[in-house]
Amino acid sequence: MENLNGFLPIGINPILGIFEKITAPIKEYKYENPDNYFFLCVIKGNFKILFDNAMFEIEDNKAYLFNSNRAGIFKLVSAISDLEIFLLEFKDAFFFNQYKKNENTNLIKIEVLDNDLCFMKSTLCNMLLAKEVYTQNNELIMSQLLIVLILAIIKSFHLEDKNQEKKDDLAANIKKYIDENYKDNISLNSISKIFFITSDYVSHIFKEEFGISPIKYLINKRINVSKYLLMNTNRSVNLIAFEVGYDNPAYFSSLFRKIEGISPANFRLSIKRNI
Repeated sequence: MENLNGFLPIGINPILGIFEKITAPIKEYKYENPDNYFFLCVIKGNFKILFDNAMFEIEDNKAYLFNSNRAGIFKLVSAISDLEIFLLEFKDAFFFNQYKKNENTNLIKIEVLDNDLCFMKSTLCNMLLAKEVYTQNNELIMSQLLIVLILAIIKSFHLEDKNQEKKDDLAANIKKYIDENYKDNISLNSISKIFFITSDYVSHIFKEEFGISPIKYLINKRINVSKYLLMNTNRSVNLIAFEVGYDNPAYFSSLFRKIEGISPANFRLSIKRNI
């Protein structure tokens, strides 16, 4: 088999195992080989999956890959009966291992765009139609559709990585903007206007990347600069407050005390005593 679009490894001949459309609220299956992967395409219906002595929440309009390090049973359980779920087993699909981002869990959530999810559903429906009546021609169609599906899954992982890179770059640019403009009147709203994104998204990507909200980072930046100025200059507390972006010196002093546990003036005195 040729290396299709640079995605599918050379020599891989995907073999289909279990393949069905699930509508029942409880289903149980066996897995036998750690190199096998199960693919879930969830069109409608939230449910739970139990395997490896753990329970995972599965959302609708999402796709998932999972496998296990040992043979056993996995179970799909839903509180509702109105389900539309495709379950497909890829045998010897060890080439998916590179997409496991967390070694502590064998469940991989695939961030699929709506158009790609519709394409996957269409491909799976066509595979089911070909499966219903076995002919040599249908077997060939199934094999071709299986490769198309695998390529769609892998493409989603590559798009997810690219989107994550863009988010990381955007978060880094927001951080750089704060570092360079901390003296200005910065707010979530002003940042969102500069980067043409919503305030909620500013908070989300910044905290995801740096573990702190952008406003908390801004405050810490201002306080750290003020500490440097208190230690290394004779400027008044009021002037330092203005220089780090606070129009109200009383508010600056109150905030400094809240964070450092001491007033700016006493902080300066403590530094001088220790010199």
